Amino acid sequence: MARILKIIEEAEDPNRIRLVLNEELPVSEPQSFYSREEANSDPYAAPLFDIIGLQAVTYFGKEFILVKSPGTPWKLIVAPACNIINTRVGSVGSSALEEKRVKEKERENAVSFEMMKPEERLFRIKEVLQERITSLQEKGILLEVLQLRYKVLMVRYEGPEEKADQTLKEMTQLLRHKVSPLIAVRRSLP
Repeated sequence: MARILKIIEEAEDPNRIRLVLNEELPVSEPQSFYSREEANSDPYAAPLFDIIGLQAVTYFGKEFILVKSPGTPWKLIVAPACNIINTRVGSVGSSALEEKRVKEKERENAVSFEMMKPEERLFRIKEVLQERITSLQEKGILLEVLQLRYKVLMVRYEGPEEKADQTLKEMTQLLRHKVSPLIAVRRSLP
């Protein structure tokens, strides 16, 4: 979890301070805000503008740079800012990191799926879908894996027509997450 390691006062500007974190923020370029309105939808800067006397927030890499109004003492800003940053960066940053890990895992799955022989691909798909197919059978829906044509899985669906599209969408999402982001599920015509 992200934590503030250092607080560095700027010698050349007494109204500016740097807060250094122990880990990188999940942003690709510096983010700067000079008002509550500008920061309105930003997960890090928006809550900081609730601190009275704060005029600007910039963050990138492992740093937050805060600018205060000249008459406001730092002791009224630093402690609340540290609490907000430690809380927000930990929660927003961890979800961003988790999302990045999921995407990397999906890419790895896709690469390994592409390297499999056709019969291994079909076996992997059946393995992933087995629990879901069993669950559907308990609800009176039959879903049978027929064949894999390139990246399109053909299935036989028997059950309520109003549930067919939703069931196939769920199968597609599951396979895209666990097997390959390029796969699609289609219903075979009877």
